[in-house]
Amino acid sequence: PNVGKSGCVPSSPGKLPKIAYVRGADLNPWQLHAFRQLNREFEILAVGSKIHNFENQGLPMRSRKGWGLGGLPVPTWLRWLRRWFGRDQIFGLEAMLEGASLVHSVDIAAGYSYQALRFCQRRGLKMVCTIYENIPFVHEQVPRLRRQKQALREGVDLFLPVTQRAARNLVLEGVSPERIEVLGPGVDLEHFSPTVAPTSRGLKLPDNSFRVLYAGRLVPEKGVRFLIWACLELQRMLGRERSVQLILAGNGPEEALLRAEAGRVGMCAQVHFLGYVPYAEVPGLY
Repeated sequence: PNVGKSGCVPSSPGKLPKIAYVRGADLNPWQLHAFRQLNREFEILAVGSKIHNFENQGLPMRSRKGWGLGGLPVPTWLRWLRRWFGRDQIFGLEAMLEGASLVHSVDIAAGYSYQALRFCQRRGLKMVCTIYENIPFVHEQVPRLRRQKQALREGVDLFLPVTQRAARNLVLEGVSPERIEVLGPGVDLEHFSPTVAPTSRGLKLPDNSFRVLYAGRLVPEKGVRFLIWACLELQRMLGRERSVQLILAGNGPEEALLRAEAGRVGMCAQVHFLGYVPYAEVPGLY
């Protein structure tokens, strides 16, 4: 009942309602492009971390960044500590959210989402949460995260899962369907256009090859090992007529394991590791 015509609690007269988009160490320009369309009706504030995982220069709106532990590199064998000590929390987040009419966060396992929920509950504000996660009850072996996720499942006003599977997982975890609306990620057609000049980044591939491109982090949860196995199966299906070439654009802690796996299955010469590719060059790579 307190939501105005624009979908936000009305702000001060003469000012645009402010939407605070909280993304912590994962703040990046590509996920923010969808918010550009709102810039005329709202003041969009992007909230991130000074230690970050992705390039976040050239954001299409004003941003604030606080200190957090989310972007710190942690050895694989110590990653469990991050879950226990809340690596995604942002120090001073509430001060950065002051004046917001609506708070939009991402992922109910993120510490900053729980911080945002507490802020909204104290201020009587609405909270929206985008959900990318498609694994039900993930991280809930940690009691603190289990309690945190349950609080968000009960307290968030609207969930925006990006896929139907992510929506089904929310329902499985106990969220009522009335608070769920699937909203797939959009494509910036000015950036990703057939008129973009191709970028090879030095790759020389056979002319008749079947090319598979992966762009993202090389981390276990992305399932890149399964992609290598799928390309191996595809090569068996195509036979000797066409070679399958897998191009991996991105870096991460699983790179050494993936290189070893490609060698183990005999695809070392067909799996290409490009390393980090700037966002501006990704359309040309596609």
